Amino acid sequence: MAQLRASLSVPAETLADQLLQFWTRHGDDPRGKVRTHGIVLHRRLPGRVDPARLAALAPGSSPRHAAHGKVVVMKQDDPPLVSCYQVSEDRADASRVACYNGVLAAAGLLADAGRLEATLRVQLPAGVEVEVSARLMRSTTGSASVTQRWMAVPLTVERISSRDGLRLAWSAGAMNDYVLVACPSAERLRAFSPEDAQRIWHDQPWRERRPLRGRILATWCDEDGTVWLRAFTCSKRRHPSAPPTGLAVLAVAAARLDWLPPGTRHVRTLDGDLALPDLRQGPRGYQFDFSQSTVSLEPIDEY
Repeated sequence: MAQLRASLSVPAETLADQLLQFWTRHGDDPRGKVRTHGIVLHRRLPGRVDPARLAALAPGSSPRHAAHGKVVVMKQDDPPLVSCYQVSEDRADASRVACYNGVLAAAGLLADAGRLEATLRVQLPAGVEVEVSARLMRSTTGSASVTQRWMAVPLTVERISSRDGLRLAWSAGAMNDYVLVACPSAERLRAFSPEDAQRIWHDQPWRERRPLRGRILATWCDEDGTVWLRAFTCSKRRHPSAPPTGLAVLAVAAARLDWLPPGTRHVRTLDGDLALPDLRQGPRGYQFDFSQSTVSLEPIDEY
């Protein structure tokens, strides 16, 4: 795919204040598949950044079925400071989010500079900042493979009241705002719609209602213990796959909710099976070890 051509191999200092497009794929995805398309700014100079304005500089449109509207800012520091934003479809609003693929793009910049491992400080919603350690490997095609470990992430999953035969739980804060839905049957999961997701999300007593970081995870567990998943954003569309932050929430939920089999390691989506991150709980939060993913970068010359 032409859009997935390799990023330029240039000295690290020339990447400062440079705007690039990124495309990601996960695990065993075939070459050319795109999970997320977005923009990453490697910034050295101080000053405010308008994520919506940066999103408007993206050339062309996002690949079909790819998550989009992501803007990442990596500020030059030791360690680098990463902030990720979700931009609305009309580019009139932006909200800071937890975004695995955004951190993947930032780590790809460091891989381009020849780094084999790195630590990043990542700003999350709710005023939370965590460290992410990354192992980096550049491929012969110019893309970068990255393995991420997110450390000391504060996360809670709480059961809430049922609705229309659906069991509900929620997790709000550092890893975005999620409502988890347990469907009673495969038919109910198939019938679950973006409109259902909207109604359920807007019924929740969020302290700060930010639809751009709202997600709904609708699940059903079959007789063999396989967990089936459909994911939705709160912008009236089905998520093309499942956000990795949501997979982290499900990993915690599997240890807390009786409708998910204990020790659940994978979920099945319309886009194939996805692995949940390895999970370890510590005194300051959870450690999440994600499986390897790949990012490709391309400079935007107009910036």
